[in-house]
Amino acid sequence: MFHKEGFKIILVSFTITMVVALIAHYCIDIEWIRMTIQLLAFCLFDSYTTVFRNPKRITPKNDTHIIAPVDGKVVVIEEVFEKEYFKDKRLQVSIFMSPFKRTRNTLCFRVVR
Repeated sequence: MFHKEGFKIILVSFTITMVVALIAHYCIDIEWIRMTIQLLAFCLFDSYTTVFRNPKRITPKNDTHIIAPVDGKVVVIEEVFEKEYFKDKRLQVSIFMSPFKRTRNTLCFRVVR
């Protein structure tokens, strides 16, 4: 399913996609140009739906696990000085989000030792 905040954007982008596809269908006589425009419009719409994707998951309850806020690959774990809120050294976990697989999870706050 999709995140509730994304329904309006998805609806608007779907409407724009359909308008572009119909205009291309009725106004462009050269088939390969018409099909290219329709395919590009659909790919743009698909990218919007991918951003707001929110699959249902079963997450085991365990106090020793940390659930990442996004799907992706951990690229670096380093100790940094956080000067805005904590004003102390903290462990920063950087996660690369794939542009093709964007899923956000709920955040949790734990002490990592």
